[in-house]
Amino acid sequence: MLNKIEYDSPVARITIDNEGIFIFKLKDTSSIYDIEEARSQYRFMNLHSEGKPYKAIIDTRGSLVLPTDAACDYYFEGNNFENIMALVVNSLPMKLLLGRMFRHENVPNSKIFKNDEDAYEWLLKKEF
Repeated sequence: MLNKIEYDSPVARITIDNEGIFIFKLKDTSSIYDIEEARSQYRFMNLHSEGKPYKAIIDTRGSLVLPTDAACDYYFEGNNFENIMALVVNSLPMKLLLGRMFRHENVPNSKIFKNDEDAYEWLLKKEF
């Protein structure tokens, strides 16, 4: 029996595909996306990437859950920006918010997409 590596919380579900890409799906929930949730997600991805840079698709479609300020600060302060992130967004408010946040923090190696196929293709072409 094959054990599937998975992180599952009230806020998000994270799996790893055959290429080693993290598939991070935000849930449609009213749960709080706080610093503890951000820490748990970071620990999961850091553990399963063995501390090495990784690629991830962050799929926000169907979700309006947003991290708290403390969770955002934790992400931006603790990220070495070697990881490559493809954000999949289908709502204009979320696209504007995430775009502004990532530009404001000057996050390299990230791009916003409308669909996961284009995001995945972009990730496969990117190198660390």
